Amino acid sequence: ARRCGSGVCPRYKILSSRFIDGERAAWHAPRSLFAKEERVERTRKFGKYFLTGGCAAGVYIVSWWLFAQTGIGTTNASLLAFLPTWVFKFFLHKFWVFEDPDRSTTKQQALPYGLLTFGTFCLYYIGVQALRHFYDLTELHADTIAGLGAAGVRFVIFRRFFMRKTSVS
Repeated sequence: ARRCGSGVCPRYKILSSRFIDGERAAWHAPRSLFAKEERVERTRKFGKYFLTGGCAAGVYIVSWWLFAQTGIGTTNASLLAFLPTWVFKFFLHKFWVFEDPDRSTTKQQALPYGLLTFGTFCLYYIGVQALRHFYDLTELHADTIAGLGAAGVRFVIFRRFFMRKTSVS
């Protein structure tokens, strides 16, 4: 049971029949209510995370096409298309998916976000090569499996360490 010092749980405000020291009622939510609300919140956030990834893929494809039209080559276009995609994903993840309103931490979060993005890209690349080599999967299947695995790892790391909801004072 979650108890609050003031007798009112500001998050759930559900009265319990228990009493503390025979004077104040302890306010808490049943454990099953916490689990359901947390599951719904996690599912909603996970859906927003994957929607952001899909939109970022669209930004990448459009950016790559625009850069490729300049005649710099597809490899160089691919490298240049990474930057607008990275900026797009960073701001959507920070302010929409993980709902972090604190603008003062944006610069401090950008570099670790970029490094993590690069690290999970390497993990994804190694995963694709390993799945194709050891399990003889097609490129599409290996790409899908490794992509989902890398996205899951990034989601957990972002949610746990980088994009934590903070209060704005």
